[in-house]
Amino acid sequence: MCSGENKPNRHPKMIVGITKYLKKMIKTIKSFIILSLSLGVFYSCSNQDDITTEPQTENLNYKTVKIGNFTSAEIGDLHNKALQSLKDNGKVKGSKEEIILTLQNSNFDSRVSDADISNATNNLYQIKFFQNAQKSTLSKVENVEQLQEDALNFLVSKNEISLGAKDEINNLSTLSISEMKTKTDELLLSTVYTEKEKQYFAVYTNVYENSNKFWNPNNSTARWQPYAADAVGGVLGLYGGPVWSIVQGALLSAAFD
Repeated sequence: MCSGENKPNRHPKMIVGITKYLKKMIKTIKSFIILSLSLGVFYSCSNQDDITTEPQTENLNYKTVKIGNFTSAEIGDLHNKALQSLKDNGKVKGSKEEIILTLQNSNFDSRVSDADISNATNNLYQIKFFQNAQKSTLSKVENVEQLQEDALNFLVSKNEISLGAKDEINNLSTLSISEMKTKTDELLLSTVYTEKEKQYFAVYTNVYENSNKFWNPNNSTARWQPYAADAVGGVLGLYGGPVWSIVQGALLSAAFD
């Protein structure tokens, strides 16, 4: 018998060896899958714990609205600083040129340039309805109410705010300051108004609140002028940006003191 006749007897052993090898590999793969799933569940739970224990970010409210490089709260605060510089220098009722020079020399914030102050002031004095308000024979209350109506209509005409947003600002002006802040926070959560309109709500309320602190430090029950005029100036100036809002709010406050 030739030697080649014994070769077929080797195949069964080879098949058995391959089968054992495959079973071992399958077992290894299963163990790896189980380990991977276990690690995945552990990581997921651990990550979830991190999420739930992580401090919550500050909620959006009338003080935290971002407008350029400022927050709405900063606009209100800097409005008061601008007013204080005019008061300290006896220029609350100064001429346009005196007001510009006083604010420029005060350096009340590094983000506010001399050019910004000059441009914001000159722009306000060129506005027709501001000129009319300065010469008006109406009472202060009626004059500021008319000024607010004119300013809001101007913003509507420029597509800055809608008629609905105008109504909301008019409504804010009828509320107490605590009610105004609560209402503004509600408006900021609304899906009805644009982000731009929400900036106007926040600025109106912050300037009004800060002006009240400036002109009414004893927190008396009086609650109207001149801080209503400040708020009108704040929203009117916002059309030109946050710096204009600060400056024009302060100038309208001085004009209607």
